Amino acid sequence: MIKTGIQALDDYLKGGIPIGKTLVYFSEYGALGDVFCAQTVHASLVNNCVCYYVATSSFPDVARDAFREYGWELAPYMSQFAIVDGYSALIGVPSKEQFVISDPGNIDSVDESISHIIGILSPGDMIVFPSLASIFDNCRNAQTSDMEILERVKSWNKMAVLNGGVVLYSFTDRNYGSGLVDQIKNGLCNATVLIGSSPEKYLYGDYFRLQMCDWTDPPEWPTLFKIMKPGGVWVYIPKVLVTGPRGSGKTTFVRTASTLSSGKYVSVDRQSKDHVSTTVAVDYAHLSLYGFSVDLFGTPGQSRFSPLVKTLARDAMGVILIVDSTDTEGLDRAVEIIRMVCGKKTPYIVVANKQDVGDAMEPGQIRKKMGVPADVPVIGASALDPASVLQVMGSLIDMMAGGR
Repeated sequence: MIKTGIQALDDYLKGGIPIGKTLVYFSEYGALGDVFCAQTVHASLVNNCVCYYVATSSFPDVARDAFREYGWELAPYMSQFAIVDGYSALIGVPSKEQFVISDPGNIDSVDESISHIIGILSPGDMIVFPSLASIFDNCRNAQTSDMEILERVKSWNKMAVLNGGVVLYSFTDRNYGSGLVDQIKNGLCNATVLIGSSPEKYLYGDYFRLQMCDWTDPPEWPTLFKIMKPGGVWVYIPKVLVTGPRGSGKTTFVRTASTLSSGKYVSVDRQSKDHVSTTVAVDYAHLSLYGFSVDLFGTPGQSRFSPLVKTLARDAMGVILIVDSTDTEGLDRAVEIIRMVCGKKTPYIVVANKQDVGDAMEPGQIRKKMGVPADVPVIGASALDPASVLQVMGSLIDMMAGGR
């Protein structure tokens, strides 16, 4: 099984790409499908796989630099990694690579070199085409059509599968013919991952989506992501709401969460009354955990701010309800808040905060008093304790991602 190195995608793929399977990252124009490809290559190398990387759109050293840009050093894996140079000869420059395509503008020459590589694959080895589109661009001419090139590509898949190899492509649609695009997207490989900008009105940003896969069922929804340098692809959760009654510990929770990674924390428009600081606008933190990039928004707890809380709850992908385990009276307000901010399908967790205080109620007591459904976690925690906050964040990410 070849890991993609993108946790959520590996979960969708039931662990990764099986031996003898093929996958294409199909990108809209301008999307960064090559990063997905490179991240999968690095993850395979870390797991001791052998990889042949077919560079047809840039010099081999440029390709190596691109890995380094995202924090993935290739030096420790040189015995497992080889670049097939399909670019240097295109512009008349000598190559220092072990594997070279002598005429990258001729599909017969490309086919000869790729067939040779596939012939030496052992089960579990991978051959990667980070720019399949450039093969079409380089080899298309009056004598060679896109469909003829596509038939060669299909033959590579068949040969690789017979050898137990794994084939990975990245293809960017640059206004190619609809027939070619449809075949690459829907019939070239065992699995297709679409990469682009979200068309859904309830989501925003770049997304990937497992469109088709013959070894598992694709998820219903696209997954948002961000590109980090270094880091590569991180699944992006644009809004998690941290809410609850006044004084329950929301601000402390958000502040502690911000320390779990190199994220940032901002507290906006706070006021003090009787020496007690109260949030009257929002707390915000950005953090990176388990391959996910998460934005946390902490709300004020007073009833008079309910309209603001409702506004903040729009498009929230998950909710953390903080309750004070020492305050029985505050539980009624907590029930009111959760009904106000959670839709029928919004995943949420109840955090029984201040478990480090002597008279704190047990999480089970709080579940009973609030009438929390059995499928909703009620987690005892201290918002001051990073380990407690990490447990809560991990549990909610599990729920939102469908299980890590």
